[in-house]
Amino acid sequence: MLFTIILEQLCQGKQFMYTFFLFKYRPKDSRMWNAMGNCYDKMDKKHEATKCYERAENCKDKEGNGYQFLKVIFKELHYIN
Repeated sequence: MLFTIILEQLCQGKQFMYTFFLFKYRPKDSRMWNAMGNCYDKMDKKHEATKCYERAENCKDKEGNGYQFLKVIFKELHYIN
């Protein structure tokens, strides 16, 4: 519950206040990195979102969401067809 509330705050642009909490308690949680990437994507910060999705993949993202999100961003940025 608290994790969801914090992510909602992040998406509203208050990321600097809560980022420390997330990284301290969930540094290797791929879901957290994907959620952070989604927030950055919603704020149209594609470069930061890409970094988060790559980090999710490095944290052994079992669902493969990071890869899928990267694929969407790369298509939006015309890096791939």
